[in-house]
Amino acid sequence: MPTFDMTRTGTLLQEIRLLKPIDSFLVDTFFPFNQKNVSNTDEVYFDTVKGGRKIAPLVSPYGKLRELTREPYSTDKIIPAKVGFSRSITPETVAKRVAGEPIFSGGLTPAQRAQLVQAQDMKDILDTIKRRQEHMIRNLLLTGKVNSIANYDEDTSLNIDYGMSADCIITLSGTDLWTNSSSDPIMQLVANRRKIMERSGIAPGIAFMGIDAWKAFRANPNIKEKFWYNNPAYTFGQMTPRIVNEDITYLGRINEANLDLFIYDGWTIDPVTGTSMQVVPDNAVIELPIGSDIAKAFSMMYGAVTYLDKSEQFVTVAEQYVPREFVDLRSNTKGLDIVRRSLPVINIVDSFITMYVC
Repeated sequence: MPTFDMTRTGTLLQEIRLLKPIDSFLVDTFFPFNQKNVSNTDEVYFDTVKGGRKIAPLVSPYGKLRELTREPYSTDKIIPAKVGFSRSITPETVAKRVAGEPIFSGGLTPAQRAQLVQAQDMKDILDTIKRRQEHMIRNLLLTGKVNSIANYDEDTSLNIDYGMSADCIITLSGTDLWTNSSSDPIMQLVANRRKIMERSGIAPGIAFMGIDAWKAFRANPNIKEKFWYNNPAYTFGQMTPRIVNEDITYLGRINEANLDLFIYDGWTIDPVTGTSMQVVPDNAVIELPIGSDIAKAFSMMYGAVTYLDKSEQFVTVAEQYVPREFVDLRSNTKGLDIVRRSLPVINIVDSFITMYVC
């Protein structure tokens, strides 16, 4: 039976903090890690708020003030599914040259190769965990829900519904489609902004488009009229596309909607089929908050991980990642486990809108 070295968990955590995993725009921008969101148990608690506005009443000079009721909210708890991988190192793994080892200037010892292999194993596992987070956030933004598995039962799916209003996940049709010459994409984006502000009290400041949505936007007669042939005295905005990085293209700004437009051409993996798919579908547009409003609208919650250490005592670790080394002398195997319990949460319902526009 493998034994786990608790004394190495702290050291491995330090190594993880120094090791930069792959970039994940949605995770890093809208659901960044915050230590205060790490639970001391495997359960996480989160509040979901329906935004709203109240106005103070007029009161007679001698009248009594009315009681201001508090905004309703709901508190839920869940045990997030564990996300992670294990990778083993065997004598065969370190018996011959590994990738990155010098070819002609002498070789490494098996022990040195094992260190090199484990460093790469750590990065590989962290990257897979980050991709899973990106996939969960993708589903959240496209549906308002997160698909997970039920507690202690990998064969039972669990659909976490945050109660997004149906008209915040919109599929356009007929003359509203951006490919239709009668449609007005700018006014649709403005209407979405007003709806988000009315429902949540948060104003969106950024919109991500799929490539087909951008093509339809750019070719739309109303857009051409405003941006290509517009009166210089009336500035609707400015379209100045430029590459930000390999996944992000800045398109421009719509002043009337106070939106910066981007293409996010990132890719993720369907965990069921194993096929690649775009994070933002080709025909989708997602309007999202920016700045300090991001932390109000979204959060990534983390549950603690409990396991049996080599002294046969149960240990609970409340961290973003929980790494462990294991050794199995009978099979001449050592290796690394890294696991986390995480759940993306919508804190303020209706704080974003997703539209399928073509």
